[in-house]
Amino acid sequence: MATVTLQLINLLLYPRNRQRRFQGYITGDLKVQRCKNCSHFNNRIFIVNNEVFSILDNCEYGEYHICNTLTGDWKSPNFLFYDKIKIDKKYYFNDMNPLYTVLDIEDEYLHKPNAHLPNTNEEINHLFYYKLVGLNNTVRMNYFNYTRDNSVELLYKNELLKKYNIKDGEKYNIINSCGKIYDTDILNKYSGNNYPYIDIHNACIFPGYLLLLIEGAASIHLVEGSNSNFIYHCQYKHIINIQVKTYLHVWLNDRIKPEFNLTNFWKMMTTPILENWILIYKS
Repeated sequence: MATVTLQLINLLLYPRNRQRRFQGYITGDLKVQRCKNCSHFNNRIFIVNNEVFSILDNCEYGEYHICNTLTGDWKSPNFLFYDKIKIDKKYYFNDMNPLYTVLDIEDEYLHKPNAHLPNTNEEINHLFYYKLVGLNNTVRMNYFNYTRDNSVELLYKNELLKKYNIKDGEKYNIINSCGKIYDTDILNKYSGNNYPYIDIHNACIFPGYLLLLIEGAASIHLVEGSNSNFIYHCQYKHIINIQVKTYLHVWLNDRIKPEFNLTNFWKMMTTPILENWILIYKS
């Protein structure tokens, strides 16, 4: 059913800017990457680049199935690689051929009929990509998975504690600034302390390596972005154990794309809202 769906798709078109961001999660050659921790993607996951063209030109007919959720200019369906003669069009999935037209998927995971480009309804950015191929938010939440590397996490925790001159056993707060300028006096209103802040924005090549550091924080302050997105999913799936309040400072990075009918990006982390997460709308 839904598991089969994810296992069958062995070519996923994904934005280039995610290649460096998650290279710690996906191992192997950065141009042709194999996901080491997710059994559902048990073949190859490709980042869009020139090497993909060569691989598709030299593969067997039907060897690769494609799930294309690229939105491009958001004006029309995307058909990148569709004209490759080695591609079985039956297994080329986009908003014109959603997954459920071929694969038997349980109703609880379906968004049917699927969404289309151009988008005419107000949508949450991250959820819309699933709707394009006929899947709903339950897939996003239920099938997220990550296996932690405790030894690497400890190395990064010690490195960052040293960088911020925090001794072992001393308390600290976490901030994910996303490069935004923030005032610690404002953050302290919510933290209720004057402990130093460790900014995890671009602190390492992959946010999964920072989970141990985050678990030890006295308070956590996040801004909408990929780090916060990852932490949100990890907590939902009990991959990270966060016992303290987590503040999502909406006012620091309130992205919205009305020209594409996309509502505030931070709303992705409200479906569902986690019990210890507090949304701060004003400074």
